[in-house]
Amino acid sequence: MNELLLKSESNNNASILLLSKQHYNSAVHCAYYSCLQYIIHVLKEKNKWSDDDIQTKIDSFNEGSHNFYIKKIDSIINNRRFNTLITQLKLIRVNADYKSFLINEEECLKSLTYKDSILQMLKLIKI
Repeated sequence: MNELLLKSESNNNASILLLSKQHYNSAVHCAYYSCLQYIIHVLKEKNKWSDDDIQTKIDSFNEGSHNFYIKKIDSIINNRRFNTLITQLKLIRVNADYKSFLINEEECLKSLTYKDSILQMLKLIKI
């Protein structure tokens, strides 16, 4: 199995475990990265990109690596719901990681629901 898929699966499992332990900020973080790692896997496999290929594209993109990945996969999926979900999950993750307040259980549950929907959509992409 591809290493990025293993990382995605590990972060997915960690998000569920962290939720059960009431570590909501960390659960959100893992939920987001589970999706991002799956996105990177799809982009690499579908486009036959190496890590160096991706880095070159990111360097010329000038909007950050996460925005690069999200915009590229969004152009493949072309689904408004996907865009809304990944944008919301990213916002909650930024709040969980960088803002001076704690994520509550409700926000955490929401982020894990977003993650599940996003991963489900990503798994439908033909590689």
